[in-house]
Amino acid sequence: MAASSSSQVFQEELKDAGERLLTPPASTPELLILLDRVELLLSRVEQAPSKRTYDALLPVMKALIAPDLLRHSEIDVKVSVASCINEITRVTAPDAPYDDKQMQEIFELSVMALGKLSLASGRCYTKAVSILHNIAAVRSCLVMLDLEFDELIVEMFQLFLNTIRSDHPQSVFSDMEMIMSLVLEETEEIPLELIIPLLRSVKKGNQNISPTSWKLGENVLNKCADKLRPYLPPAVQFMGFNVGDFAEIVFSICQDASRSEHLLGKINLLGYNASPMPSVYCTLRRCSRYSGTSTRYLENSSYLQWPVIWGVAAHKSFLFTLNGLPISATGPSSSDDSQLKKASQTKGKRKRIPEKEEVPEMANGMENHGEELVGCQIKVWWPLDRRFYEGAISSFDPIEKKHKVLYADGDEEMLDLSTEQWMFVSKSNFGEQVDDPKNRHLREMEGAKERLTLCRADLLHLQSLRDAINGCDGVFHTASPVTDDPEEMVEPAVNGTKNVIAAAAEAEVRRVVFTSSIGAVTMDPNRSPDTVVDESCWSDLEFCKNTKNWYCYGKAVAEQAAWEEAKEKGIDLVVVNPVLVMGPLLQSTLNASIIHILKYLNGSAKTYANSVQAYVDVKDVALAHILVYETPAASGRYLCAESVLHRGDVVKILGKCKDETKPRVKPYKFSNQKLKDLGLEFTPVKGSLYDTVKSLQEKGHLPIPSQHDESSIIRIQS
Repeated sequence: MAASSSSQVFQEELKDAGERLLTPPASTPELLILLDRVELLLSRVEQAPSKRTYDALLPVMKALIAPDLLRHSEIDVKVSVASCINEITRVTAPDAPYDDKQMQEIFELSVMALGKLSLASGRCYTKAVSILHNIAAVRSCLVMLDLEFDELIVEMFQLFLNTIRSDHPQSVFSDMEMIMSLVLEETEEIPLELIIPLLRSVKKGNQNISPTSWKLGENVLNKCADKLRPYLPPAVQFMGFNVGDFAEIVFSICQDASRSEHLLGKINLLGYNASPMPSVYCTLRRCSRYSGTSTRYLENSSYLQWPVIWGVAAHKSFLFTLNGLPISATGPSSSDDSQLKKASQTKGKRKRIPEKEEVPEMANGMENHGEELVGCQIKVWWPLDRRFYEGAISSFDPIEKKHKVLYADGDEEMLDLSTEQWMFVSKSNFGEQVDDPKNRHLREMEGAKERLTLCRADLLHLQSLRDAINGCDGVFHTASPVTDDPEEMVEPAVNGTKNVIAAAAEAEVRRVVFTSSIGAVTMDPNRSPDTVVDESCWSDLEFCKNTKNWYCYGKAVAEQAAWEEAKEKGIDLVVVNPVLVMGPLLQSTLNASIIHILKYLNGSAKTYANSVQAYVDVKDVALAHILVYETPAASGRYLCAESVLHRGDVVKILGKCKDETKPRVKPYKFSNQKLKDLGLEFTPVKGSLYDTVKSLQEKGHLPIPSQHDESSIIRIQS
């Protein structure tokens, strides 16, 4: 009787919480308290609950998918809602609690919430750990697979490998490993989009940069070795690497694959067996949902026109190709042959158009276009992906009557545009930037109309850089990611720099000026306080990695790559290493350097750190680049700094920020003599700070005080 009474009380509490949630409180703190209460109650509901408990659960289930909760503007609320719904998914497993459309939005919310695993602690982090555990425990990732939420699964894989770190609890690592392994084992055809993130995580070099991500990728590859065996060799080739560029497990799996017998049968190559690899479809499909065998073709990359043969000898990998089309175990049907013929025309990794697929109505297509389209930006419709892919037309073959399209993601293909569905993005010349509001400040500069051309380019797209640099006498490479995400920082910075120098070498430019950073110079805990920081100093890469300072790490390795690439290509390279840049803004938006100053001026920072920072004026940085380019004798690195100040000296003018009680860190000594020798006279930091404040007022980021408003007047102390 007591148990029955307790159950009834619990059911009433659950129902009451759900009814309160149907009309959620307007106050975010109150709503979060209610959601926490709901989640606690849901955690007490066992799987396959009684009818009475399930009935009591219905108001909660209804409330959580209401738009005002599911699409709430506050991130804390969204994550809490995702955590509650994941508890409901646990209760109803293996059945999905909502319809397919609702489940898609729920899974999108859950994957977003999992991104909070990147935090060190806090409310959202705790919820994300709980969501991850529920997905692993009840295998709800298989529901994602069944409903063919392919992009979400790929995003989740990438998120896991980018987020996992050594201070995560072991349960987080284990749950990620279980989810990824389960998806791979249950997928009928494993797409490249899932394999490539795994391979990237175990690339040599990443073991030192992200050792926990390396271990996660290695474990998943090891667990799913049998399933992955047919897919890894083509994926390695697609990425343009050798198996020796990855962890030992990749070599081992590819070696086993080369010795297997399937499709074409046994081929003896260098004393070992080798065979062609099956293709990788881009659609994720559960094995249990499909029966029978499918004809597999190489449809996803540059190896489309031939089967790939791998041989292994003396612990080295060799790639061989045989002319002719891939051959299936049963032989292609006529429809398969037709589709293969069309697929073999592209180097793309996406799916091609089946004849019966419906396409949206387009403004273009069915017209005979020719040379006049070269240089146009277009987007091409891929119906199996249900989306457009943007690219540029780089050439036209008048004999084949096909245009070469260079896609923004690096793919390229020859297309007969009269048979494709596509649209113009712009009709500007190839490499020409269309008018963009964010570039307006550049076009408004004096002389810009006559002497400035803005080109569209991508650091990771070599051809776009070739088109932009061709015909130039010199190159100033200033672009770089600004992030502490190692995946987004290191590889783009390094490979982007190599591409710029490679394109500059092809264009035979006179000199390349590379904008590095003080971050590539000073990050060395072992440097003596008495050491004068100059161009001979380099940041300690191990220190940067251990402190997860990926920006400084990325800038340092990018500069090292620049020197190595320049030496190999015979390029005259000069490097400028600026410190934190102040001074007037050209653009109306803020950047990271200016925010460093603004946070003290607008009162958002109430205290300042006990640390020092080097400063330089933006006009001096620009002039430094010109001087090192135009001075024939200029060579090597140039440290671009005017002063090193304690944060307290910078914010002293405000009188609002409080100092820390610890003894002040002393500014380090530095030398900017090399730039002075070129004739650069540095702007005093106080004058630069004045120009910064004035510019922030003119751009509307700070109020312009009235003459009578003494409290808000900022005075630069002499």
